[in-house]
Amino acid sequence: SRNSGSKVTRIENIPACLKEKIQQWGYTLTPKDPDYLYHTANLIHLKGNPYKSQRAAYNRFVRAHRIRLSPYRLIDRDACFALFHRWVHQKEDIPPSRSGPGEEVDRLMLRDAATAHRVALQDYRDLGLTGRVVWVDECVKAYTFGYPRSREVYCVLLEVADRSIYGLAQYLFREFCREFQQYPFVNTMDDSGLPGLARAKRAYHPCQLVPNYIAQPF
Repeated sequence: SRNSGSKVTRIENIPACLKEKIQQWGYTLTPKDPDYLYHTANLIHLKGNPYKSQRAAYNRFVRAHRIRLSPYRLIDRDACFALFHRWVHQKEDIPPSRSGPGEEVDRLMLRDAATAHRVALQDYRDLGLTGRVVWVDECVKAYTFGYPRSREVYCVLLEVADRSIYGLAQYLFREFCREFQQYPFVNTMDDSGLPGLARAKRAYHPCQLVPNYIAQPF
């Protein structure tokens, strides 16, 4: 009704528990890229050889910089959104010789994500989001937002970290998970079919790939 009969009308990220109910309402459901689910303790402790590279990146970053992790505030909005645009441009500046399959799609999706990031940065309270900002040498260099999906699962909704700072992304993810360790599991959503993002998420060894579906009218 809202989309006035558009042929591309759809609802994404339907969980498996609602699949049968929505089919009964007369919609067609097709599989979508699954969510990545992790044991929170593994993301915090980074123990053993499977997490060797993440642990090394984290330690190197901590040794090399003056760091401050703080709650996101509305006064951080402009600095964070400027960082978002810098983060997108850093991706676009990767030489073609270093780009893998699907990288152009990745770049287009990053540019399209600007609206979602703007909304999160502006309306995080109304949306029930918790945000954190990483200051490196007194400059905003990373931010993230998440929300409780259930009593057991915390969802990391979005994450931006200056690509020029080695270990920053690993630091941001680990410390954010550490704050919400009362949730046994962390969900980082899907990889949007992007090979680079899929590699990064698989590198943290998910304990489960959670099925997702797209609902469309017949």
